[in-house]
Amino acid sequence: MKKINIILFTFFVVFSNFLQAQCPKEELYFSTQEELNEFKTKYINCTNLPNSIHIDGLEINDLTPLSDVVQVKNLEILETSVKDFTGLEKLKKVTGDIRIEFNDFLASIDKLNGVSGPLENLTIVSNPLLTSIGLNKITKINQSLVIQGNLKLQNVDNLKTITAITGEVVISDNLKLANLLGLQNVSGTVDKIQITINPLLKSLDCFNKVITINKKLVISNNINLDNVNSLLALRQVKGDILIDKNPKLTTLAGLKNVGGTVNNITITKNTSLVELGAFSNLSVINENLMLAGNPNLKDINSLNKLSNVKVQATINNNKSLANVEGLSNLQGMIGSIHISNNPSLTEIKTFNKVNIIDGHLTIDNNSKLTNVSGFQTVESVSGNIEINKNPMLTTFNKMAEMSKMANDFSMSENNKALQPPKEDDVDNFDLDF
Repeated sequence: MKKINIILFTFFVVFSNFLQAQCPKEELYFSTQEELNEFKTKYINCTNLPNSIHIDGLEINDLTPLSDVVQVKNLEILETSVKDFTGLEKLKKVTGDIRIEFNDFLASIDKLNGVSGPLENLTIVSNPLLTSIGLNKITKINQSLVIQGNLKLQNVDNLKTITAITGEVVISDNLKLANLLGLQNVSGTVDKIQITINPLLKSLDCFNKVITINKKLVISNNINLDNVNSLLALRQVKGDILIDKNPKLTTLAGLKNVGGTVNNITITKNTSLVELGAFSNLSVINENLMLAGNPNLKDINSLNKLSNVKVQATINNNKSLANVEGLSNLQGMIGSIHISNNPSLTEIKTFNKVNIIDGHLTIDNNSKLTNVSGFQTVESVSGNIEINKNPMLTTFNKMAEMSKMANDFSMSENNKALQPPKEDDVDNFDLDF
């Protein structure tokens, strides 16, 4: 009987340990420290979690109850009071996402340095005391990388092991971030790159191996950024390009190899931009080109291979722009053209390969414009033509013919020497001298 009892007791201990070592199959949600502590006592020696851990609660300040966990699907640590990730040193594998957001006391995530291999998404958002990012064994991000609103973050150097990011990259609102060297090994194709509101960033120093962007490139509100030279390998942006409010950016030469077709290009309010120096292999813009509010922009000659802007080309409020010769290769049927508020523009002799303007033509408020000798091949204008407030404009060679083509034609406040077409020849005619 004694022998039987010993066997039963041994079986009970082994079976109990076996049960305790089993990990829960459901997703785990912890909102209090007590709940997290109970995990440790309930699942002794649990190492491989088949599902996700969600930690969300200001009461939580200690992650050591997770000290045996080696693998998990997704790891989310949101709005806690932890100062570091002590307790996660044994974690080696995250098969899905890592999200670290809104942890006001978090100063370090170095305890996650054991995590290796690919991730689906990495999101590090609004951790105001975080100065650096660990995770120095991550090799690939299959979807998105978001680093945003980390007010004391100085660098992302430890991410240099990442060689591919398939989805989007957002680096935004990191007020102390001085460089992006940790992303210099990202190569190939990325869906989106957004670099916005990083006031200490002087140079991108990254993405120098990225060849294609599928959706969008956004570089905006980086007040000390003076070049984008690291993007020289970039050959194609299939979606949109937005370069906006970078006051020290003098040239976009780092984008000179971007070619083919894009959807939209918007270059606005870059107050030191002197030349584009970019897009020298670009052929078609499927929707809109907007060059506006760049007071030192002198020429746009690097666009000279551009053959079509299908919806609208807007050249507006560029105080130093003397000509629009960069658009001389536009041809066939193009969209609307708006040229306004360019006080250094003296003549428009381009658009001589254009046959159809499928939209409006507006030329107004160009105070030094004297001559419009372009548009010689235009045969049709589907929208309106407005020639207004160009006080020195005396010559528009094609005006009489084009006025007959337009849906509506208006002239006002130009030089009195500019002779309007005969009113009888124009169906919708509006003159005001």
